[in-house]
Amino acid sequence: MVSIVIMLNLAGKQRLSSLLTPENRYALIHFLFNRMLRMLTGCTIYIATPDSLEGEYTIIRDRWKDINRVLSKAQDIVEDDMIILPCDLPFVERDHIDALIAECVTIVPSQDGGTNALYVPENVSFTTQFGKNSFQNHVDLFTSHNIAYRIIRCEKFRDIDEESDITWALSHEPDSEFSHFMSSLLHTDPDT
Repeated sequence: MVSIVIMLNLAGKQRLSSLLTPENRYALIHFLFNRMLRMLTGCTIYIATPDSLEGEYTIIRDRWKDINRVLSKAQDIVEDDMIILPCDLPFVERDHIDALIAECVTIVPSQDGGTNALYVPENVSFTTQFGKNSFQNHVDLFTSHNIAYRIIRCEKFRDIDEESDITWALSHEPDSEFSHFMSSLLHTDPDT
């Protein structure tokens, strides 16, 4: 059995401040989070977050404002294999998530050197390395601790952190639900 841990921060997306108002950043985060929940219907879901939420999932509260610390707590709580995902993956579908499952750790790099998915079998334990250069930091940790891993590179795991990510999405995925939402959001923002 596999449980999903989604990383969520409703006050995030600060790098989009020059493009979106705080209200529109919040709307964007909610859109991405709700899309992820819809896509993962039927899964056991945990939310790693500093925010107060209610829903059909279990909250793992980030009281430290340290995603790696809250994910260590998640590893203590979740008894199954675990897939760790950021909430801001607007193009990933269920079959992409299912393809992560293997007999070893699976890691998906982001377009900027981060980590956009991590599959952790229940018999493997390590401190996650989310943050700047997390993909390489994870690979270095796996190598130094002799943890078997595989890498999946998939454009569908592209996340949305900066204005260039939105530009890419509107150009490369113009008919996606995200691009339609983003276009309407940009047209309601008086500063864009």
